[in-house]
Amino acid sequence: MRRILTPGWIAWHLFVVVAFGLCMLAFSWQWGKAQAAGGDWQNWLYAIQWPMFAAMGLWGWGKSIWLAYHPPGSDQPPLLHDEPDPGRVIHDIRPKALTATPHYDEYPDVADPELDAYNDYLRRLNEQAANT
Repeated sequence: MRRILTPGWIAWHLFVVVAFGLCMLAFSWQWGKAQAAGGDWQNWLYAIQWPMFAAMGLWGWGKSIWLAYHPPGSDQPPLLHDEPDPGRVIHDIRPKALTATPHYDEYPDVADPELDAYNDYLRRLNEQAANT
């Protein structure tokens, strides 16, 4: 219960209460307009629309609370064994050392003359900037 009683969640709960109240107030106003002598089909449709908005808001609020207690993937076992399950996507996230030079050994050695010419150009620009 404490998970949904943080300041952010309390603000979210208050927003839902205020939004629900405003939707019901708009419904009440539109319902009165629809029943009045000048009411037409558009007033009736708007009168139906506001409770639907309120219901969708309550559904989203309830779903957000449910997701707070049941985050996606929480029912899956952790991937701690050597052979991963072929049905699950595993992202390769390895920590890299923070160095001044890139990890060139991780990139394939592919000859690209345009890239080499561009790198030479950048190297010359760098040397000119260093000399000034």
